[in-house]
Amino acid sequence: MEIDRHLPELTEFFEPVVLEARPGAQLMDRFSDQVIFDDCGAFLEQDALEVRERDLFTILRNVRLSDDTVYCLVDASLPDNTQQQAVSAPILYWEFEEFNRVHRVAGRVTAPDAELFVICSAITLATQQDNCKKIYIFTDSIASAR
Repeated sequence: MEIDRHLPELTEFFEPVVLEARPGAQLMDRFSDQVIFDDCGAFLEQDALEVRERDLFTILRNVRLSDDTVYCLVDASLPDNTQQQAVSAPILYWEFEEFNRVHRVAGRVTAPDAELFVICSAITLATQQDNCKKIYIFTDSIASAR
């Protein structure tokens, strides 16, 4: 197996009971009212799409007018070819301006892992902003977000 050949090369230390992983220390445990996820999936009928479009414009208008909110568009893509790696792309906005756009390799992972990676990347970049009090995330993978 390929993993048997490369296992001795791996140097990352794995700690199964790290302090940051304890209940109550996670981002969503501590700041659940300040991180908002917006699920952009599961709208198939035309009437539902039109209602969703109006809702999104309202949400976007309110988020853009807030001077303490970063909003993020996140997505990940897995290739059909198993020789290639997944890619993630968070795009971050503050008010009306895009301030960060990144393309990152997520590795050879599953789709939920790639989506989780891009959400974590967006949150990390957003929390580096000085006046950020809320983070609004637009995603098509609400399961990974939760």
